[in-house]
Parts: sequence; structure tokens; C-alpha cells
Amino acid sequence: MGLGAETINSIFKLGAAAPSTDDLVRALGRARLLIVDEISMVGSEQLHAVSERLELVARTLWRRRNKDAGAPGPDGRLPGEPEHFGGFGGIGVVLVGDFGQLPPIGDVPLIAPARGQSRHAAAGQERLR
Repeated sequence: MGLGAETINSIFKLGAAAPSTDDLVRALGRARLLIVDEISMVGSEQLHAVSERLELVARTLWRRRNKDAGAPGPDGRLPGEPEHFGGFGGIGVVLVGDFGQLPPIGDVPLIAPARGQSRHAAAGQERLR
């Protein structure tokens, strides 16, 4: 690794106790592009978790910038707050690698839908479309 590169598991704190929102914002709040190498080793649920954490960062930053927007509505969103931020918190994502290499461990591969997969695995695969 170099030039600030980290594994998905380390930067997004996957497989461990969920990080605090403040920790995620500190680590990812300035990110504008996510480059994922060795994509064959990334599973569907893992990709979904990455997207969800980036959406949380985007929502937190939006709320901090718009804290005076008014009272939350019945759905908990502030006036003008988007329902979602376009997946991956609206940042650019580049997936690099060869799907013919090692598959993910303990997860559904991104390009091979499996019967009976979890809804998070299906959501991760949907992010590629």
C-alpha cells in the first residue's frame, strides 16, 4: 500500500463493531473518488456496506451544512434533505481488477448472483447496474 491507500475493511471498519459517524466523517468526509482494486475479492454484501457508510457520511455532512433548515418532518428528514445521495454518498467509484481472479471469502461475488442470497448481497449487485 502507499499514497494513502487502505483496504476496504480498514477504511470502512467492516467486520468490526460499527464505527462512530464522527470517525467515518473524519476519514471519508473529503473523499470525492473511491478506487477499489482487486474487485473480484469484493463481495456483494461488502459493496453494499461501503455504499451505506458513504451515504451516512453524505447525510451527516448535508445535515451539518443545513442545520438551520427547520424541524424534521414525519420521516425524520430535514426540509430539503434528499431521501438518498445517489448511492455511495454521491462520490465517484472506480472498480478495477479481473473478475476471473480470487472470489470474495464468505460473501456472494458481484458478478455471480446466487439463489437465496441476502437482500444486502442483492443490493450490492444492484449498485453495479
